[in-house]
Amino acid sequence: MSAYGNLLKTLINFSGSKLSIVAEEVGYDVSYISKWCNKAKLPASKMAPNINRTLANHFSHEILKHEDLASFSRQFSVEATPDSLNSIIYNLLKENYKESSRKAAAVRSSLPGSAAR
Repeated sequence: MSAYGNLLKTLINFSGSKLSIVAEEVGYDVSYISKWCNKAKLPASKMAPNINRTLANHFSHEILKHEDLASFSRQFSVEATPDSLNSIIYNLLKENYKESSRKAAAVRSSLPGSAAR
């Protein structure tokens, strides 16, 4: 599983979100969200910023609605405030996406037949 998938799964569980609601929010089928969480698949790089922004909006709303800000800060080792929560989640998603994307590219380039001809 990718760093992005681990984080996404953690955020879904932490916020008490349902995959179907997350899928509806980002405009993708539940099967895509499941693959992002469980199979080291990633959203298309062109779409990732918008997806991550939508996810950050959703998760921050749910966390604040359930008054879980202090628990979030402890679990993710951050100093989150109601005003900074959305940005923190977006940056976590963005950084984990970058890390997972780099690792996926490294794996692809090490496969036989991937050298430039």
